[in-house]
Amino acid sequence: MKVIQERISAVVKEVLPDQHARMLDLNSFGFKHSLGNFPGLSIPGIQKLTRQLLEEKRFDQVCYRMGGVSRESDADTAGEVLAALQSLDTAGAWFRLTRVDEINEEFREICETFYADLSRLLSQDIKSQVMKTFVTLFISSPGAITPYHMDH
Repeated sequence: MKVIQERISAVVKEVLPDQHARMLDLNSFGFKHSLGNFPGLSIPGIQKLTRQLLEEKRFDQVCYRMGGVSRESDADTAGEVLAALQSLDTAGAWFRLTRVDEINEEFREICETFYADLSRLLSQDIKSQVMKTFVTLFISSPGAITPYHMDH
């Protein structure tokens, strides 16, 4: 099977032909990416980012679920959140870090590159069609279930 290779960007690496057709029809589509190459998306990078969000008291931007309970972080739970990230492999937890592009240049660059990649692939300016952009990360322990969500 021939693969459509996109070497024009740092994020989107390839789109399989069946997914390329979905993309052109403006449906959801799968693609291979290089996101694993970014230091901010490593566990140490995510721990550093989470610590910064908590230190800046951006508690509404750090949501987590442990022991079957979902909640936003606060000053009292900051240590619990950081400890769970330290033992992510066994914590049975998931985390949602929201608007991380506001405090981390790497995530702004990833987002801008992604917009540029999609714009090239679709031959149209995607970013001009977006009302609001913010980057949200979902992080989970092996076997943890991340709640269903749908983006607008």
